[in-house]
Amino acid sequence: MRVATLAQFNATLSNIQDAQARTAEAQIKISSGQKAQRYSGISGEARRLVSFEAAHLRTARFMENNQRIDGRLQIMETNISTIMDIATSLRADLISVGSGAGTGLQVDDTASQLLREMASLLNVSVEGRYLFGGGVTDR
Repeated sequence: MRVATLAQFNATLSNIQDAQARTAEAQIKISSGQKAQRYSGISGEARRLVSFEAAHLRTARFMENNQRIDGRLQIMETNISTIMDIATSLRADLISVGSGAGTGLQVDDTASQLLREMASLLNVSVEGRYLFGGGVTDR
């Protein structure tokens, strides 16, 4: 072999050996049904899978939290609507007393009852949290 062709021969031999190694690896993958024989061969895919699972878990928690919040908001909306109805009823009773159509004692009893009802609506608790407690939701 001549010195001038030795470098080319070594490069060709290296390329042939690389091709044989890739062929052997592909045959092992086909026969075993596995992508790689070691974990290092799937590290990029494993990283993507772990990242996807974490994102899926965050999304599931986000959806769960939104459902809980939606339930609380619906209860709050119903209670506020009822309080508005109570206030409208009490206003009508007070106007009737002011015009001389009703008695003050009757309105006093009705107002006390309506105020107790409003207090119970404002003191409602869901999942151990008071809905209208402001920043303090545990008492």
